[in-house]
Amino acid sequence: CPHSSLQGVWELSLSKTDQSKSLSCSDGSAVHVCQYGSCFDYPILGKPKFEENRKIEVELRNPNLAIAVFPDQTVQKGVWTSVYDEGFEIHLNGTAYFAFSLFHEENQGNSNEQTALGSTSVASGFRSDCSKTWPGWISRLSNPDEESWGCFVATKLDKATGDSVLPNLLQ
Repeated sequence: CPHSSLQGVWELSLSKTDQSKSLSCSDGSAVHVCQYGSCFDYPILGKPKFEENRKIEVELRNPNLAIAVFPDQTVQKGVWTSVYDEGFEIHLNGTAYFAFSLFHEENQGNSNEQTALGSTSVASGFRSDCSKTWPGWISRLSNPDEESWGCFVATKLDKATGDSVLPNLLQ
């Protein structure tokens, strides 16, 4: 998913952040991927395997501004980056959120679908859904070894930042 397709408002469904860094956020139903002549299983990808604790909304703005609204209506500014074309990472208040963009095999009946929010892209027999993520990880930036890890999934709520319901903190 290109950087431009990730911009907009996202809803992040978060677990508690009290686990060790060895936690597994997906159910282990590995995704089988064949690229460049070799095949492998991606055991870190699969259906979410965590209990949702809370939700936050985060707007990803160009070029790298992240604005979050937490359940208590606290607003925080941070930064974000796309990681190649495979996922994104957000840094807010000393916490990192990383997830891979969702994708499906082309022959699984999704090949002709166009997502309503965000774009899709096709590569090596797979179609990216740039409006959703696989289960990702939450960690503290100051000490990633402490037991403060958690999980999240993200869903894009709008297509353009111009439709944002979040506060304009650039003024």
